Amino acid sequence: MANGQNFTFYGQNQHKIILYDTMINIYDQKENKVKYIQTKQGGYLMVKKILSGNEAIAYGAAESGISVIAGYPGLPSTGIIEAADEFENIYCEWSSNEKVAMDVAIGASIAGSRVMVTMKDLGLNVAADPFFGVVGTKINGALIIVVCDDSGREQGDDMNDARHFAYMGEIPLLEPASVQEAKSFVHVAVELSETYCVPVIIRMTAIVTHSQEIVNTDEEYSEKQHSAFRSLYAAKTIASTVASFPQNSKLRKSTEQYYYDWKQRYKDLSIYTENTKLNNYEYKDKSIGFIGSGVSILHAAEAFANASIFKLGMTNPLPEKKIREFCNNVSKVYIVEESHPILEEKIKAMGVDVTGSELFKRKTAPFYITPTNIYEAINNVDLMPIKHKFMLPMQLPANCPGCPHSFLFESLKELGIKVMGDSGCYALNLYPPANSMEMFLCMGSSVNMAHGIEKSFGKSNCVAVMGDGVFYHSGINGILNLIYNNGTSTVIIADNDCIAMTGGQNTLASKCSIEKLCEAIGINRIKIIDPYDMEDMKKTILDEIEVDEPSIIISRHPCIQKVKMKSHNYFYIDKEQCKGCLKCTQVGCLAIAQKNGKMSINKQLCVGCGLCLEVCKCTAIKKGSM
Repeated sequence: MANGQNFTFYGQNQHKIILYDTMINIYDQKENKVKYIQTKQGGYLMVKKILSGNEAIAYGAAESGISVIAGYPGLPSTGIIEAADEFENIYCEWSSNEKVAMDVAIGASIAGSRVMVTMKDLGLNVAADPFFGVVGTKINGALIIVVCDDSGREQGDDMNDARHFAYMGEIPLLEPASVQEAKSFVHVAVELSETYCVPVIIRMTAIVTHSQEIVNTDEEYSEKQHSAFRSLYAAKTIASTVASFPQNSKLRKSTEQYYYDWKQRYKDLSIYTENTKLNNYEYKDKSIGFIGSGVSILHAAEAFANASIFKLGMTNPLPEKKIREFCNNVSKVYIVEESHPILEEKIKAMGVDVTGSELFKRKTAPFYITPTNIYEAINNVDLMPIKHKFMLPMQLPANCPGCPHSFLFESLKELGIKVMGDSGCYALNLYPPANSMEMFLCMGSSVNMAHGIEKSFGKSNCVAVMGDGVFYHSGINGILNLIYNNGTSTVIIADNDCIAMTGGQNTLASKCSIEKLCEAIGINRIKIIDPYDMEDMKKTILDEIEVDEPSIIISRHPCIQKVKMKSHNYFYIDKEQCKGCLKCTQVGCLAIAQKNGKMSINKQLCVGCGLCLEVCKCTAIKKGSM
């Protein structure tokens, strides 16, 4: 093949190879991007791959001999299992919730397998019970907990910070700053886990999970299983039990084999963190320096190219000696970190004078640590400013055009029903312009909040709304509580046949239907309605909120992204008849917009669902044909 010549071959995936003197680019025509880069060095081809942070974690797992990965769908972590499922030697499962996933991973670790459990930031709250049981227990195979924090609320519903769990559990915490580090840190985590018999948290953030980068991969690399297997397991509470027995007691001797000195383990890890290359600093201008982890420290280095930088890859335990040394040699030290000021508080507790949250304040709006706002916060340094600064227009999230949830919530709004919400696509109706949800807390909370309202004020025009994914995750627990405590709330289950918010993963419905489960636990009134039939939906809601027993309404229609509408119609606005009442904008449809004082419907976005036609009172919306 000549230099620069194209060669196309077809297999399961279609690729195009472009050959150059020292490099082969393999172009994936299906995904329309370069997928592999093989560099010719010393007579062999070294494989590089363009990976996202999530994909890099999956590759690190495969290279490290991890054989079981369990998790629950939740952005920004969903892509890890989806990528890992491509490897034949890894068993992957979507568990029913994060606690179950943690239990599955712990069981596999006890059996001797190297395992990983993945979840979003809030998922670790759900998995906290088994997490705090295992952190002081001798594990067997490596147990890696990958938690993807959504710093800046890119895709999550709260600014949780997984670092709190690592500090409370006294276990190692690794924080990749790049996609390459995401893969490499899995190798480190496996070694740490098996050397010190301890679970390890890898904390990813939304920016790193979705960034793409050329990553060095070695498909022949395979880390060997550590030889320090354990056959006896017990929670760390056994330590106090052993300590309470007399020195020569037979009971003491029989239980000592279970004892694990996790305090000594933490001391050993503190020595490791002082010596590891994961934590390193570089002196430049000693008048100003930054300490940080993850992508935020890279942003600081970009904003202040001449500053001294201390990059922390392992943030628990902290390398206190190194930090003191760095701060003693730099005049002014700033802490840059995403989400909570944890590093700042711990370093200040060491008696070290640093500046952090006073300048980089946590905000209620979506907010990221960027080179721009780092430079703006520290405006007393004579360095070249970032010249090209711009702001992207901000838009509140909304349901897709034609989403069945929009029909359900428009019906509830027209009836004046108060809605206790839950986590899922339908929670977007909390925001303007829909404004049709009173409260949204967390997964499984809707029915419990509605039950609380009923017990406080009696029967009212209040319903709980949860999705089909939430029903299986933790919603069924609330329904059981409703039955046991004689509640009479109406629960609407928005069933769109998938966990749509995180990419359309399947629910447990294929093995056990919602209505059969509800019937089995004692619900007598179960109604199944298509939300597109708004008149039937409104009548059913009014009927069910009046009954003196718990009832379930299943609002069932496939996700618009999973089953595309077959309609060839679209709708448009007759500008002569439009009175500008803006009623159509309140359904929250992305296809409807206001331009130059006039309402219009984007023909390319309209799916012909007709929701806007339902709400327009001046007959200005007309049906067109493609």
